[in-house]
Amino acid sequence: MFAQFCRNERMRAMAETSHSLTPAPRPATTWRRRQLATLSCLIHHCIAQKQPMQEIGELLRPKAQAQLQPNGQQSTPLNGQEEAPLNVRRTAMEGMSSDRFFDANVLEELPHWSANWTVAHHTVSNGGTAIAIDGFLPMHTAASFHAELQSSWQASAPCRMLGQCKSKSCAWLYTNNDKGGNGKVRSVWNVAERREHAKLLYQGRRFSYSKWELSDQHSLHAAVSVLMESKAVRNAIGKLVGLDTTATPLGNISDYFITAYDTGDFLSTHNDGYSGSLAWVFHLSPEWKSEHGGQLRFNPSTRSGLNIGARDFEPSFNRLLLFRTRPAALAHQVLPVSRPAGAHPRFAFTGWYMMPNDVMSAEGLKQLQLMRSASAAGTHDMCV
Repeated sequence: MFAQFCRNERMRAMAETSHSLTPAPRPATTWRRRQLATLSCLIHHCIAQKQPMQEIGELLRPKAQAQLQPNGQQSTPLNGQEEAPLNVRRTAMEGMSSDRFFDANVLEELPHWSANWTVAHHTVSNGGTAIAIDGFLPMHTAASFHAELQSSWQASAPCRMLGQCKSKSCAWLYTNNDKGGNGKVRSVWNVAERREHAKLLYQGRRFSYSKWELSDQHSLHAAVSVLMESKAVRNAIGKLVGLDTTATPLGNISDYFITAYDTGDFLSTHNDGYSGSLAWVFHLSPEWKSEHGGQLRFNPSTRSGLNIGARDFEPSFNRLLLFRTRPAALAHQVLPVSRPAGAHPRFAFTGWYMMPNDVMSAEGLKQLQLMRSASAAGTHDMCV
């Protein structure tokens, strides 16, 4: 049904934009809803057909609007950072709303809430810096996110454990990479075999991961986008990393996803160079203990003259961790998780901003799209 809906939306969109780049007058809320639905479907279509998404984006975007380039720079001045090109920004599914996760005044509170942050700067591998922000959100907001994560995890138990694909409650999809590369596969099918394959790659010191990701069709994706793309969060983070946010605002989000690391899950050593230039990880696992594993570890320095050992960061509840991934490579990993039977997994929101003046190469954009393709297109998303 969704595929048919998308086909109808593409035809409608092409018909409406074939004569003019300005939509015909209609109620603002109706047009906005239609526009978001069309954009979401077009993204899915372009990935499936291997067409450049920016061409469709140009078709639907009025010429008078400015655009952000893949490197996070603005081609013409913008009041804020609301616009971003389709090829470097995830788009929430049609009909998604963040309202249920935010009190009416949460976004208005954020500019002032950052004054309550507990911020610590740490020198890590190869001389880079990791910034830990404890108390990132008001506690009631963080608790709301966790409650939804836990509820969806419990509701998806039959899908996760038995691979039964007959319910919309299959929100969590087992995720591993294809043959040690950047290609992503997400489904609840053949989990045991895929997990074993991931472990063999890990033992062979090849890039590998074993985790669960929340379906893009879940409304939490819209909430994460609203939160992390808000001016309040962008400006506060930009200042922490040394930006004059008035002159050089923090760039757009290149990718993000929502993860759960269950017992035995891990992420082997990597450096995120193709994902974006400023990584962020927001942890949402209350009462997490060191013996449960799941620490984000920065590996020892390999640079001559630097004596920096491994540094582990606990996935503490309501903690946001920031670190630059470009131009310097910071090798890091997520240590294997070991939780008691029935305990909740290691929940987190993970994503990347682009820094001003950071230019992503053609190969970088190719690899970024490869890492995003299964998630964004849904072509490997089973049980959704």
